[in-house]
Amino acid sequence: ACNNNGCGLQSIITFPAVAGQTYLIRVSGAAGAYGWFAIQAQQSVTPPPNDYCTNAIAVNIGSPAACGTTDCATPSLSNNIPTIPLPCAGSITANDVWYTFTPQCNGPITIDTCGTCPGSNTFDTVLSAYTGGCGSLIQIACNNNMIVPPPCKKNSIIGFPGVAGVTYHIRVSGIPNVSGQFRLNIQQSLTAPTNDLCANAVPITPGTYAWNNCGALTDGPLSGPCIPFQDVWYSFIAPCAGQVWLNTCGSAINTVLNVYSGLNCSSLALVTCNDDAGVGAGPCGPSTQSYVTFNAIAGQKYFIRVGSPTGITGAGQLTLVGPQPPFPTCPPAGPCNWNNYTWFRIVGVPNCLKWSWAITAPCCVSLSNTNAGPVCSGNDNTLAAAFAASINAAGCPGISAIAPGLSWPKSGRFGICSPCTNLQLSVGGPGVLPQNQCVIANTGGFSPVPVGYCNFNPDIEIIPLSGHDYNNNGVDDAIDIDLGTSQDVNNNGIPDEAETCLAPEITSAPDSQTVEAGSPVTLSVAANGTAPFTYQWKKNNADLPGANSSSYSIAAFSAGDAGAYSAVVSNACGFAETVSADLGLWPPNLPVLFDHNVLDGSFNFLVNTRLGYDYAVEYKNDLNDATWTPLTTIPGSGGPELILDGDPLQAQRFYRVRETPTP
Repeated sequence: ACNNNGCGLQSIITFPAVAGQTYLIRVSGAAGAYGWFAIQAQQSVTPPPNDYCTNAIAVNIGSPAACGTTDCATPSLSNNIPTIPLPCAGSITANDVWYTFTPQCNGPITIDTCGTCPGSNTFDTVLSAYTGGCGSLIQIACNNNMIVPPPCKKNSIIGFPGVAGVTYHIRVSGIPNVSGQFRLNIQQSLTAPTNDLCANAVPITPGTYAWNNCGALTDGPLSGPCIPFQDVWYSFIAPCAGQVWLNTCGSAINTVLNVYSGLNCSSLALVTCNDDAGVGAGPCGPSTQSYVTFNAIAGQKYFIRVGSPTGITGAGQLTLVGPQPPFPTCPPAGPCNWNNYTWFRIVGVPNCLKWSWAITAPCCVSLSNTNAGPVCSGNDNTLAAAFAASINAAGCPGISAIAPGLSWPKSGRFGICSPCTNLQLSVGGPGVLPQNQCVIANTGGFSPVPVGYCNFNPDIEIIPLSGHDYNNNGVDDAIDIDLGTSQDVNNNGIPDEAETCLAPEITSAPDSQTVEAGSPVTLSVAANGTAPFTYQWKKNNADLPGANSSSYSIAAFSAGDAGAYSAVVSNACGFAETVSADLGLWPPNLPVLFDHNVLDGSFNFLVNTRLGYDYAVEYKNDLNDATWTPLTTIPGSGGPELILDGDPLQAQRFYRVRETPTP
């Protein structure tokens, strides 16, 4: 490319650049002219598609899981302020790209950048992992260089305990001013579940149970119409004769569901099985989840086998309903003490749609309404009251419901009273039969049934029980706390009135931040619990002498103050410590001198400035001179400022600019 007068008497050239190619730029004058000039280079580039956290690319386990580049990416900065927790190796100013990884299984995860992708070279990487969303990331692992011999020494490796279903953000960057191509490898170590073998089948009763076949082997018959691979096992003894429903709705993978009868694993006889639920078969048909139904024999032991038709692994749910008497069956009337209630909460507001519901309990009750509602106005309390009213309208002597109408955040609650054990509530759209309704997950501590196939307006969650009554009022403590009849300041599941001393619970903690040199910093902590409290601040896990108040201040931050800070709050019955907050020193923001020119026999140039800072301009005619001579001092305006040297032109003169905070 070549140009003479592209912008007045100056020149401009544009050409397509190739990454890694070195270009020589020749500057000359027209017709033999010579003099001072300024040269500026700009490049219009397209950053990688995953340049920002919000555009992270999802990756899976594999080798390599992804091939990428940080070339032309931008750092995670906004107005020179980090938008993420301070990572290791000073990489906050380095180009970075983002990935997400959501494991299907629990188990240790290892991620590294060792190796190369086809046709590429690697570079000195920095690797970080985070939980949380892009606006609230929490760093859980960070590494610069692997402790291994070449060729992977300058690559990175991190490890952390993976939790199934949790999305982790992965940041790939480099040391400052270094970018390039990389290979990302993701591996996970798996341990077989406890119920991997039929001999270790987990006994269950009616309810909803979380399962995971990660690391499972295939155990059991390998013939028949349905063969689950990588299976897990449960057992169930029917307390009476009646119909039983089983489904895997809500599972993350394609499932196969088999039911066997037999005294033990060596005498299994297939009762029923299913791979993909058909139309109208269970809560989630048609789908790749499974649904079976059978008539149970009283006292018979059944083995339930759950796996995948292709051996894939992941998380899922197993719901067991029954055995139940025919619809409608009502239990006899009985007292409605607090411990006879099962409590639910509605999440949302009415939307003028009708719904169906069913209440079942083994050998005790089968009650349903497939045409309830609608409710077209009001709030979650209005809908809870209508739900309770529709249950009471069934006229079943042993089933009743109440809706207390509490204010937010305790609103939307309703309770069902029954003398039956293992009571289950299911819901669905209008006209949906009980076997095809969504069962609200039981109180065993498992995740609520997802909204996706529930078809109720809106969703319902059960309030799990704690199994204890420490305040001796005849009500499960979890219900006391949820309904607001008891407080639980320290969130330990025990009503406060049953505790004589509440250990501290951190309610406010310092955040990680990057601080400019000389700036003041104050860290604060707050906690709930029984006063009085004592405080101890730590730096890099070592006590800071004299730092014994709820706040810790640094008058003028310097490089020696950088580190990980935490606070321990103690009282007579325990202590709590904050998560470490990383304080880092922001790299110096050096003034930029540019666009220098000679005008009317004087020399001038521009300096980029920032508000809140002063700029002292000094010069030397010879770099060997002992001191710099002041030229001028100007306040920063937030933009370029013209510096004019009115002295006669010298053979040579050197300039420097010092930036200092405005007093």
